Amino acid sequence: MLDIEKPRIALLNVGTEEVKGDNVVREAAALLRDSGLDIDYAGFVEGNDVGIDGTVDVIVTDGFTGNVALKIAEGTASLYVQVPCAMHFEVLSVARSLIYSGAGRGAACAQNSTQAFTMEPCSSV
Repeated sequence: MLDIEKPRIALLNVGTEEVKGDNVVREAAALLRDSGLDIDYAGFVEGNDVGIDGTVDVIVTDGFTGNVALKIAEGTASLYVQVPCAMHFEVLSVARSLIYSGAGRGAACAQNSTQAFTMEPCSSV
């Protein structure tokens, strides 16, 4: 679908360590790891790895956990769409001010803060 010849595949889990998760997830990891299939198995990923950051291309999970993850993503997207653009601008302004002042992530971050946030107006949704 995305023209990725050999997608990176991972299992959604409560941590990235091999000892984390229930027996079903750990057994699934062993099956994928030892399958002999020509896949790029990346191990476990956590919920914060779900997105478009490029960590992996495919996340495998059971139906219940996957449904919860999708509902949370839908709810977050819905909330973002419902918040007025002016509020986004205010939140970004405050965050930018904190970074410029060096608060939160340390003064070293302040010099690179122009890349952290853009102050472009919101487009209509």
